[in-house]
Amino acid sequence: MYEQSLESLFQKYIDKSISPSEKQEFFRLLNQPGSMKLLRDYGEKYNIPDRLFTELPDDKAKEILKAILQGSDENATIDNHTRHVSWVRLAAAAVFVLAFISGFYYLSSRKVNPDAEKTVSNVRPKTKIQPGHQGLVLTLNDGKKIILDTVKDGIVATQNHVKIIKKNGIISYVGAGMQTAYNTASTDKGRRYRVLLPDGTQVWLDAASSIRYPLAFNEKQRVVNITGQAYFEVAKNPEQPFIVKINDGATQVEVLGTHFNINAYPDEDQITTTLLEGKVKISNQSGSKLLQPGQQAQLVNKGQIKIVENVNLNEVTAWKDNQFYFVSTDIKTIMRQASRWYDADVEYRANINDRFNAEIPASINISDFLKTLELTGKVKFTIENKKIIVTQ
Repeated sequence: MYEQSLESLFQKYIDKSISPSEKQEFFRLLNQPGSMKLLRDYGEKYNIPDRLFTELPDDKAKEILKAILQGSDENATIDNHTRHVSWVRLAAAAVFVLAFISGFYYLSSRKVNPDAEKTVSNVRPKTKIQPGHQGLVLTLNDGKKIILDTVKDGIVATQNHVKIIKKNGIISYVGAGMQTAYNTASTDKGRRYRVLLPDGTQVWLDAASSIRYPLAFNEKQRVVNITGQAYFEVAKNPEQPFIVKINDGATQVEVLGTHFNINAYPDEDQITTTLLEGKVKISNQSGSKLLQPGQQAQLVNKGQIKIVENVNLNEVTAWKDNQFYFVSTDIKTIMRQASRWYDADVEYRANINDRFNAEIPASINISDFLKTLELTGKVKFTIENKKIIVTQ
């Protein structure tokens, strides 16, 4: 019965269909005697490389397990039962499971370049680079700016008979306003925030992003302007289409009620719109295209719209859930995301052509983030003040 339960939960864990209660039970079973042998058996059954099973020193096991679990549901469960846990066994099992899912192989110390870990670890106490957090600058119609990081929950402003309310990391609007009055919500590097627009649409803003919107949607269309990256869950209103204008407005996305992500950072190679639910139309001077769920529109060749099928939606929207998710991703794309979230500059002193797969909590220290990449043996980093230097 124990073996059947462990294998069943193992399968659910790797295909990400496991529930929070099942996840708790799974990590409890991993601490049972014989669990590592069973995982080795599953490795053979599912053709998983044997090198993923690694015996770790106790201190290293604690460090890696903490990095794996930080920011996840199982974190509290493990911490509350630490005195009952065999750290080495549980860490080795957890390392295996994470490695299988993410594609990162946590190897024994003899297989990891010792200088790689030392490089990043030694700068941790002195580094000025910290992970980002919830934060937003709200610019009112009269130009007044409110830094929401610094104000308490409650009514933060009233304009045109509309109350702006902050609660649990979200701002929302209550009251009837005027179409001609606008607000702009913007995030700096190292900040993310969620905004509830006057029509009930939810918008998640990634770091270094903004959205401009009216205090009331009284026209035939609901029109907003964005820069950077934003995830939308649009309130349905078939009689009043929702329009997102991107950057200078040359490209726009029209929806009736849907979930989608727009990445329009100026330092990315292209603007992308990815649809999760519903239907959207992408339009610019080159024409228009309809998107179906799971598709992504990419602006290429000076505005031509290219449709990509079967996009990895986890990779696209992981930032909204405070995660990094990389699938065969090049180092410069990874470091652009890290630069925005950790508010750091990046300098390249080597040409890294490898691609990386990983799922990493965005809550971890920059040193742990970089160390995770270094353990692949493909790249090295050093930190100088607020600059990350990439070497090989």
